Amino acid sequence: MAKWLNPRYSDDVLAQAGVHFKNNGALRLIDFLSPAWLKVLSAKSWQKAHNPLKYSYSVSKAPDVAKSSEFKNLISTIVGHKIRLSALTIAKFSKGDYSLLYDSLKSGKGVLFFLDLNSLSETEGSYAVFVKGDTEVLRVIPERNSLVLVRYDGLRFFTKYLNHRAKSERIFLIGVALPK
Repeated sequence: MAKWLNPRYSDDVLAQAGVHFKNNGALRLIDFLSPAWLKVLSAKSWQKAHNPLKYSYSVSKAPDVAKSSEFKNLISTIVGHKIRLSALTIAKFSKGDYSLLYDSLKSGKGVLFFLDLNSLSETEGSYAVFVKGDTEVLRVIPERNSLVLVRYDGLRFFTKYLNHRAKSERIFLIGVALPK
């Protein structure tokens, strides 16, 4: 996995990131991967996922490298325990796409992570909002080549509508790291 990482993410830096995550429950690592890895994440084919009362966006299969033991071990190092990956996919939000909170949406478990392939401003939308009950606890604005990890236990999240001001789509790898 070292060949895919930005060289500044040494073992020591990843250990410090793990301490920060343990203490805060959320972490963003910017300029995380080498440019070659970002190209690997670019999906070729998309399927629309659409339920108008819950969500509208496109999905694609995660590449094999995202399912690799090296990637799993990297996430394990940061979260501080062995994990298994679940719900690993690449998502694309185009103008007009969204996801909503709804009554039957269950609270999450484990660690939710996503790796954004491009940046968007808060005014463009498509940011992730994490809530506990009726309270917003975290808002994550998409930033190119950043890995975000959020302790997901007891939280739900939605993705804000990507509006007409957006200069690009939001494309990101998303998954859940569950304790092994």
